[in-house]
Amino acid sequence: MTELRHTPMGRAIENYLINAGLNIPTSTPDAIKSACQFWKNKKEESYFNDILSDIIKIDSSSLNFEKSLERIYLPLQVIAKVTTKEKMDRFKKLTINGIIYQNEISDNDYELYLNILDNLTDKEFIILSIINKIYPTILINENIDKYCGYKDKITLANLEDIINKFKDDTQISITEATLLEILKEATGLQKEINNYMLILYSKGLIELNPTLGGGMSLEKISILGQKFMDFINKPA
Repeated sequence: MTELRHTPMGRAIENYLINAGLNIPTSTPDAIKSACQFWKNKKEESYFNDILSDIIKIDSSSLNFEKSLERIYLPLQVIAKVTTKEKMDRFKKLTINGIIYQNEISDNDYELYLNILDNLTDKEFIILSIINKIYPTILINENIDKYCGYKDKITLANLEDIINKFKDDTQISITEATLLEILKEATGLQKEINNYMLILYSKGLIELNPTLGGGMSLEKISILGQKFMDFINKPA
């Protein structure tokens, strides 16, 4: 550790290990490995604590204990890569639902949903979530005020209110241009939105149609995308 100790990174690693109550290895690689392992253990411990705090509220009499353990264990293979609280919260929600609704989802589908979640960035998830709220109850082809006289500009803030108010009216619709503006507002993205839509399409989560101009137009959320979102949004 001597060659690294006098650098800002070396001092940070040393302080991290000291604060963790760990011995400081003599070699730089060992010190970095020790710090990374401690960081990984802390993340797993936080995951376990949050999962257990929810599990104790569950009526486990009808649940298979070994399957429940498997549903807790599998996410451990990927959560070390998670870098945001939002994504970690989604893994916890999927894990809890995997336990509660273990008789409603096969092991293969549970692993599939874990893989989907692992490969979705926060912005991709936000976009998919908004599209899932809009489809299939609201079609993207005409202006909403053409049918219902709703004159307010449709934004992220009032989207839920609009969907709840008009969800039983099959004529209600939102233009794709309006949807793109909502997605831009929700994600902070501008021109990149179309690229993100293509990414979701490549992952099989939404369906796109080719346009006359050679582009792609959003058709709807895919069956896989809807099943994934429906499961992760199930009430715990």
